[in-house]
Amino acid sequence: MKLALHIGTARTGTTTLQTWFSANRAGLADQGICYPTSPGVKNHRRLMIYAFDTVVSESMLTNLGIRSESDHEAFRSKTREDLAHEIALSQEMGHHTWIMSSELLHSRIAKPSMINRLNALLKPHFSQITVYLHLRPQVDLLVSNASQTARNGAQVNRADLTRHGVSAVSNFYNYNNFVTNWEGVFGAQNLRLVPYRRIPDITGFMIDELLIDTSRLPPVVSVNPSLDWQALALSNAVQTGFAKLGLGKAPGLFLDEMKGSERLQLGRALAQELQARFDDCNTKLSQRRSDITFEELTPDWSQHDEIGNLDIVEAPCLFAPQVALVMRRLAQDNAMERWRRHIAEGRLAAVTGDMAALDAAKRAAKDVAAELEALGRSVAGDLEAANTDAGVGQK
Repeated sequence: MKLALHIGTARTGTTTLQTWFSANRAGLADQGICYPTSPGVKNHRRLMIYAFDTVVSESMLTNLGIRSESDHEAFRSKTREDLAHEIALSQEMGHHTWIMSSELLHSRIAKPSMINRLNALLKPHFSQITVYLHLRPQVDLLVSNASQTARNGAQVNRADLTRHGVSAVSNFYNYNNFVTNWEGVFGAQNLRLVPYRRIPDITGFMIDELLIDTSRLPPVVSVNPSLDWQALALSNAVQTGFAKLGLGKAPGLFLDEMKGSERLQLGRALAQELQARFDDCNTKLSQRRSDITFEELTPDWSQHDEIGNLDIVEAPCLFAPQVALVMRRLAQDNAMERWRRHIAEGRLAAVTGDMAALDAAKRAAKDVAAELEALGRSVAGDLEAANTDAGVGQK
């Protein structure tokens, strides 16, 4: 069997690709192609966790219960077992090709030791592995990634966008160093660099690359688009207000529901200044690779406004604390309703004797109770009164 391993980068249509392939598993299987579930249902992030070094303080590991080398090895052992089992079933079904995708392999797996660990996991199972890396000009990646910064509850501002790490010192932006490390493990001939400027639709590209017949499959629908600058400005204001009031991290702001068409603009001069940081590494990469050119790693400057809107996005909001208080109250009310719903679900499950549903309701109620605590609203008193019969939310 062959493997097409798509490793990003972020903000190049990765979510669209993962959504389409995961939604069409059955139709793809009929054509001998497997989009597996053992590494992850949509995003095959389990590959990144497997390859990543054990760092006890790393939240992405601790959130999975990985707090030691032994925990991580247990995770890796289970991953190897699950992957081998799914591959065996896939071979029985006559699949000839697998495709796996996670942009986290670009953002987190750059060290040769990590890449070797991933290769050791995959190589025994596949006769050929082709790694696909979708590259866009660095400043365009930076601007597009600002949307994810806001979604993650962080500030979008000049200081962050122009920090020292946005330079060739980072393997996230230094494509030449990153590609060199992956070439050293998988082989230069097994890496395919796909230039975003010439081929923006990575899903369509992979469909063509794998010779997929889409006549009986639904069309590709773009998801996870960049946020409008006004949504970024609102997020900044709310985050600032929460910080000023000492309220911790702001709740989700439904940013993706805020329709808009005016993307973040740094201003052409600043954008060109930032892109110049990568001229040297882009030159080196394009000179030694035949699948990408320096021009394809250079932004289309006609798409960058002469005067940007970054100053407006990071401008102080005079009523940021008031907006923060409104958002906290709405988040509290929303979480409280969800908590009450889980309590009701648990009571019903207790009455009907459905212990699995009761346990699920307990876990959900406990999670929302923690969310309410973070928002400054305790439900301890309500818990005691509400759970005398079912113990739904007890810790």
